[in-house]
Amino acid sequence: MFPIKSFQNTLLKFVSILQRRKIPFHLTGGITEVAYGEPRLTQAIDIVLENKATFDNLNLLIDELGRTDFIFSADSIKQAVQNEKMFQLFDSVEALKLDVYPREMIEGELTRSNTVEIFEAITLPIASRIDAAISKLLWVSKGPLSLRISLQSMT
Repeated sequence: MFPIKSFQNTLLKFVSILQRRKIPFHLTGGITEVAYGEPRLTQAIDIVLENKATFDNLNLLIDELGRTDFIFSADSIKQAVQNEKMFQLFDSVEALKLDVYPREMIEGELTRSNTVEIFEAITLPIASRIDAAISKLLWVSKGPLSLRISLQSMT
């Protein structure tokens, strides 16, 4: 398990870019379960971005990412945003991965986000409890194929 400070450093590095570009986002996945009091080990941070704002800021977003310690493929990000597919960023300093979803899995989920203190004195938007549960059910319903697709997207 990674130290909390590593999660904080990686997340805030990316969130600061999103905030400067005014790209709506919220956290989802394992980190939301922890925020809602469900014990869970996670080694990646899942984050949902509003697709239109991401698309409109794509070149600036990629330029800013290029000035960080994130490892990524600009072409993969462009393709992912255009096709509303996941892309990944790897923080070479903290050795943590961000799974970035440039689209809502559940229509309107970004408008239902809750603001929660994720780290001491740091509040961020996270998926609502119901949207977090529904998105988990959607992933489970995809079965083992979704795991294979997720693993393939990493290579």
